[in-house]
Amino acid sequence: SDYMQELYPKLLECDALVLATPAYFLRMTGRMANFLDRMRPLMEGNYYKNTMANKVGAAMVVAWFRNNGLELTATTILLPMIGLGMFVVAPPFEMGALAANALSSEGGEGKFDPKERYGVLKDEYGQIAMKNLARRVVEKTRLIKYGIEAVKAHPEEKLPVEH
Repeated sequence: SDYMQELYPKLLECDALVLATPAYFLRMTGRMANFLDRMRPLMEGNYYKNTMANKVGAAMVVAWFRNNGLELTATTILLPMIGLGMFVVAPPFEMGALAANALSSEGGEGKFDPKERYGVLKDEYGQIAMKNLARRVVEKTRLIKYGIEAVKAHPEEKLPVEH
């Protein structure tokens, strides 16, 4: 038994899921990888099958160095979301093609300052990207939620199916 038994009901209730991780050695943390692996029953399981479909997903990544696997880490978070049938949202393109990214060392240069504990908060551009991503997640979640409600309100309007 692990923490996922507590998280599955919360995942079922959510309309959107934003996952954030530091990029460690060009990839997400082991804990994040375990979490994503444990989401598999939400796609193929007997009880929770396809329960994440039509929810919004997004990723945020923090790295010490500018070129330290930000996009690769984002990709490894977003691909399982796509596999789950989620709608993936990204920040405005100029702020990160896949995810909101921030740097925890000044300028992403990797210079260590032992007095600095929360360097990521000094990355103004990264903070703006994350806020913009959060806004887009809310916007897309509302659009999807209201769209689903509209489709349910008019079940007689069938979508054409191609064979």
